[in-house]
Amino acid sequence: MWFPGEKNTWGALKITTTGRRSGQPREAILGYLVDGDDLHTLAMNGWGEGRPAWWINLGADPRARVMLKDGSTFDAVAHRAEGADYERLWGAWCDQEPGLAALADARKTPTDVVVLRRSGANG
Repeated sequence: MWFPGEKNTWGALKITTTGRRSGQPREAILGYLVDGDDLHTLAMNGWGEGRPAWWINLGADPRARVMLKDGSTFDAVAHRAEGADYERLWGAWCDQEPGLAALADARKTPTDVVVLRRSGANG
């Protein structure tokens, strides 16, 4: 059974994407914050360079299955936050994690903020 940890006010979720080459389900555990009906996470490969496989998979097929700590699941469609939405959501992460901006700036790979919108939600 999967039991995510929690830190501060962000939670952990399990995301299942479709492998872009294999077509097989691929799972990852991600930290997230809530924004209204949406969840958002950071597309980071730890502190290493490069984009994480789950985000590359979502680039090929933005549909995913999300499981929360309480065991509830939902289908979601992912997209990259842009413009003012990016600034606002990135700011929420920086508010929770002092020093995050400096750590992200040390990487050559940009840090995307990924919005997970429940399937069927307007937006």
